[in-house]
Amino acid sequence: MILQTPRLRLREFLPSDLTAYSAIRDHPDFRLLLNGRDSSPERSAELLHQFVEWSLESPRSRYQLAIELPMDGLIGSCGVRIQCVGGSDASFGCELAREHWGRGYGLEAGRALIEFAFHELGVDRIYAETLARNHAALALASRLGMRVEKRHDDRVALEVLASEWKSEG
Repeated sequence: MILQTPRLRLREFLPSDLTAYSAIRDHPDFRLLLNGRDSSPERSAELLHQFVEWSLESPRSRYQLAIELPMDGLIGSCGVRIQCVGGSDASFGCELAREHWGRGYGLEAGRALIEFAFHELGVDRIYAETLARNHAALALASRLGMRVEKRHDDRVALEVLASEWKSEG
């Protein structure tokens, strides 16, 4: 599967993406936002393998796509994951290489995947969870039309409904 946006190409992950994907997750600024979760090369390899496996599922309910810039190659990943086949809710997540933060790539990729989830997969609700201190993720979620659903300790849960979605954010 490939989604094309004005500046980006969202495509399935390949095993050959491991070096670039591991480098994205291993940046010190990125690791701070993992809140103690594993950012080791081994964990990156496990995740990449999982993303490749998801691309082979049928029927498919989970999409974690590589984000590419034409001149720079892999710069991140973005996904929507329906928790069960036929379900109406999907989780959303986006991660970008540190050197590409603040350029609108997350917004562009997020819009494309949320549009796909609502219009092609028939999802009714998309939700995300992030750390309260991850101001960039909260700003991205807001620009994607998500609103705070609840706060708990250091975490924030957000959502957007298909009935509220505006593809231009």
